[in-house]
Parts: sequence; C-alpha cells; structure tokens
Amino acid sequence: MLRSHLLLLLTLISLTASSQVTSPWAESFFGPSSNEFISGVEIVDDEHVFIGGYSGDDITLDTVTYTGSNFSFAAFFFDNDDSLAIEWSRKISSNGSVVLNNSAIDSDKSRIVCGMFSGSQCNLQDTTLSGNSGTNASNIFIAKWDSNGTFQWARGIPGFQLTSPSITTDQDGNIAMVFMFLDSVTIDSTTYFNSNGTGQSFFGNRNQVLVRLTPEGETS
Repeated sequence: MLRSHLLLLLTLISLTASSQVTSPWAESFFGPSSNEFISGVEIVDDEHVFIGGYSGDDITLDTVTYTGSNFSFAAFFFDNDDSLAIEWSRKISSNGSVVLNNSAIDSDKSRIVCGMFSGSQCNLQDTTLSGNSGTNASNIFIAKWDSNGTFQWARGIPGFQLTSPSITTDQDGNIAMVFMFLDSVTIDSTTYFNSNGTGQSFFGNRNQVLVRLTPEGETS
C-alpha cells in the first residue's frame, strides 16, 4: 500500500512539474560569435513578438542572416503555434559599434528602439545619424518603424559617455526616454551640464536626463 501511494505521489509531482515547464515554443538566435544578446522583447496582440538585440558577428534570425560585426537588429515575428516565423527585420549598424538597449510598442503598434553607438555615424536603412567618435565617445539613437516595418524616423544625440538609454510610451504615442551623461549633453538648442562639474574621468559621477518626444520624434 505504501509503495502504491509513493508511486501515485511521484506521478502527480511529475505531471505538475511537466505542466509548469511546458511552453508553446522556444527559439534560438545564433551566429559564430559568442557575444550575442537580446535586450528588448515585446508581445503584441498575443500573436506577434518584437525583439531587439546585439550581435558581435553574423547572426541568423529564422530565414534572415545578417553579416558584419558589432551591430544591432530589430525583428518582428509571428507566433506560428510551435515556432516563431519572421515577418520583417532591420539591421542597425555603425562604423564603430552599436548596442540596442531598449524597445517599446506605442498605441498605434509602432515599434520604437533606442541604444548607443560609438562611431561617427549610425546607419538605419537610408538614414545616417552623426555622432562623436574617439576616446569615451558614446552616442544615443532612437528609431521608429510602423507595424508593417516601414521606417518612420530616427534621431541621434551625439556626446561622450551617453549611456543606458531606456524608453516608454503613453496612450497618445508620445515617447519618454531617459539616459545618463558624464559631462554635458545638448538636446536641440539646450545644453545640460553635470551637477558634479565637467572634465571628470570615465568613472566619474553621472547625471540623468529625461527627454519627451512627440510621436513624430520631435521635442516640441
């Protein structure tokens, strides 16, 4: 009797554990580099998944392969029951390196991404953003595509040690972005200075700045 009760208990535990770890699908995104990561994931309409990430080398996303080094990507997938099927994807490159840090979906289901780039330019489809290059250069980019993957706009904020950008949207499609800066940063015609003074070392104290953008990417 004890043995049968033990067998029943083990069976119930096994079934419970199995039900907890079962998932509709799992996907692997890979390339020859070991330096790859996903930095933003958004679920849309319970049927689509939007991701953003970084790759140190070539990477394959379902049927799409991007070549190069130190670039980022944005990709939109359809939940095909037991797998993810790609609908569209975009590559974000630079003559330095570019890292996508965060993503968001607005009220029109447009896809917005932000990140950092270290080169003198950042390339998003037919748009090139200018940035600072050299020692401690780290610029910000933010870009928007509509739900079909049509490019809407992109803007860059050049600077030195502009880091850790993050974004969110409100019900009207306005965008709030926050990031850190070391010495100073200029947004449109306004320059913000670090309260701890300028000329600090790489490990100096950073300030944060909050930027509000319209759905068209403007500050006013």
